[in-house]
Amino acid sequence: MEQWVGIPSSHELISSGVFRNPEYEDCPFYTIELEWNQKGEPELDEDGLVNVQTIRAILDACTGRMISFYWHDHHREVKQPEVEMTDALYEKLYPQVLGWISRLDLQIEPAELRLVRKSLTGGIYRLSYLRHSQGIPLADYQTLEIKLNQDFELLHINCVWDECTFAPNEALIPPEVFIRQLDSRQLSLSYIGLLASRHPYYICREDVYDAVTGEIICTDQPGLIEQIDRETTLPQRNQTIRILHQPIFTADYDVLRLEEGVTEADPYAPHVFFNHISDDDVAKAKDIAVSYLKQYQDGNVVEFAFFRKEGREVVESMRGNQVVVEIQRMVHGIPVLGAGIRLVIDHTSWEVKNVVDTFIFKNESTKLDLKLLLAPEITADSAWEQLKDKPMLKLQYRFAPAPSPLETKRAVLTYALDCDWICDALTGELTKLE
Repeated sequence: MEQWVGIPSSHELISSGVFRNPEYEDCPFYTIELEWNQKGEPELDEDGLVNVQTIRAILDACTGRMISFYWHDHHREVKQPEVEMTDALYEKLYPQVLGWISRLDLQIEPAELRLVRKSLTGGIYRLSYLRHSQGIPLADYQTLEIKLNQDFELLHINCVWDECTFAPNEALIPPEVFIRQLDSRQLSLSYIGLLASRHPYYICREDVYDAVTGEIICTDQPGLIEQIDRETTLPQRNQTIRILHQPIFTADYDVLRLEEGVTEADPYAPHVFFNHISDDDVAKAKDIAVSYLKQYQDGNVVEFAFFRKEGREVVESMRGNQVVVEIQRMVHGIPVLGAGIRLVIDHTSWEVKNVVDTFIFKNESTKLDLKLLLAPEITADSAWEQLKDKPMLKLQYRFAPAPSPLETKRAVLTYALDCDWICDALTGELTKLE
């Protein structure tokens, strides 16, 4: 660190350690976290915030590469307006950015940098980059954020830039051929709570396909797991539920710290934030959710169901030895978007710590009465005739699933459907979403 950024002699190291990544399968699996403060200064200021003299750095514990670096001396900066940087100034700064990339050994190919922000705040230069290859953006989160002062000294950097190979831009299905293959099966029917409309709408799912093979990679289509029977007499689904109304974000970050002197760690070791969820746990959580519905929710008009969504299960582990189960509201057998209910359950006692009802929050402005929602009158085929010319294709790179998270990632070319239009399922009228 001294060689990279030159920690001032006025500062001393006040904290250090190796930590497990708080997310289960995110890289890097382990990080080295370092913190310095000016000698004699308290860790917190009079407002209870991090002392402005504090310097913080995070390194990949396996490679030693910098992930982030930050001076907390931000008070001067926030009082100044942020203005767009001129192209001439950016051209002057760009070699300095490349210099820091080289100095910190960040393994970034300059050709993969896609500038998305260049600004000036007082005497601080801020540059933000995303990642692309051959002019094609990478959809997965990859970023380089860097701040320099007028002497081009490093004030802040955040780098998420995984080692990966990019598939060649060749043998793609022509976009016009791909679009012609779509039909009404691309549509989903939903009520959209934010529109405050009593009508259901046909929505073109923005699915992602392999641009070479046409194989679907990910979809917005939720899979119905179970239509909930609120009349069930099963005793496990008729429990008395008490909601504790306790905070749900209660995970102590320091439990991720490894013991002093550890030089090897298993990336597949059980994660302290995410307990294993067994099939019995899933069944138990769903039973509690149904019991909650019968006790707290009116089911005269509204139906309820368990859905599996892309990248998410009905029941999942949550930080702080918790389990979360999600319920979806439906009317006329149609999902109501923005109307889910999440129960957060203690994984040991199986008590309901809290309930997050999205519909209550979002409905404060829309005042949508679910009892007044109308059934659809036109078919998906009719709606597709209205919508079939609206979807667009976005060519993007995406990381392909890998057998092991330790392997070098491979970015493949994909087509992501993009459609801003929806079709009213009663009138057939099209609406463009802004």
